[in-house]
Amino acid sequence: CAAFSHRWRCVPGATLIVTADVLGPRGSVKIGAVGLPGVGIASATPLTSNVTATKVAFKGGGSFAAHVGKNVTLEMELAEGMVYTVGFA
Repeated sequence: CAAFSHRWRCVPGATLIVTADVLGPRGSVKIGAVGLPGVGIASATPLTSNVTATKVAFKGGGSFAAHVGKNVTLEMELAEGMVYTVGFA
């Protein structure tokens, strides 16, 4: 399992979007924001298959709507996974 973080300047949209591949049967990708309840990595639903421009789902239906125009730090947890793009819509 590997973990990464990235500072995102000026969130442009309420929905976090990802393109990623899961490379093994026990693989997964999780992405969320550091320190933001409802959209943190603990609330993120793991992606367990290959996805293209797919919405990241959060337990409780969390979104980045309250954070549009603000800076956030995103973190990722990868287990047998590869992330190609991360963005907002």
